[in-house]
Amino acid sequence: MVDLFEAATSRALPNMFPHHLQSDYRKWSVLGLRIFLGGVFVWAAWVKIADPQGFAAIIGNYQLLPGPLVNPLAVLLPWLEVLCGALLIVGAWVDGSLLIVNCLMVVFMAALVSTWIRGIDVNCGCFSVAATEHGADYLTDIVRDAVLLAIGLWLAFCQIKRKRYS
Repeated sequence: MVDLFEAATSRALPNMFPHHLQSDYRKWSVLGLRIFLGGVFVWAAWVKIADPQGFAAIIGNYQLLPGPLVNPLAVLLPWLEVLCGALLIVGAWVDGSLLIVNCLMVVFMAALVSTWIRGIDVNCGCFSVAATEHGADYLTDIVRDAVLLAIGLWLAFCQIKRKRYS
C-alpha cells in the first residue's frame, strides 16, 4: 500500500531533510499541529467561560436551538472545548478528543452556513462574545473553521495510521 503522506513529503522535501530525518519531521509536525489545535480550542473557550451570558446571547442569536437549551449549552460547551484542547496539548486520549473536536468543527460550520443562508447577522462567538459593528464575516469564519477541520482530520488520519503500522 502506498503511504500518501510519505510519498508527498518525500517529493516535497527531497533536499530539505535527509530520508532518515523525514520521519522525525512528520512526528514533529503532528505534535506541533496537535498542540496548535488544542491551543486554539483552549483559547477560544476562555472568553466564553468568562462571559457565559454573552455567549448564551450569541448562541440564541443563531436561532437554531430551543430557548431552554441555550443557557446549558453556553455553560457546558466552553468546558468541553477546554477539556478536548487540553487533552490534545498533553497528548492524552487524543483519539476521543480529535473525534469531538472534528465533530464540533462540523457543527460550527453548519451553524454558520445555516445562519448565513437565512440572512441572520450574528457574531460568530468563536473567539469573542463582544458585539461587532461591521456585521458577520461568514466567509472568513467558515474558511477558518474548514482549515481547523482539515488539521483535525489530518491528525486523526495520522493517529489511525500510527496505530495500524505500529
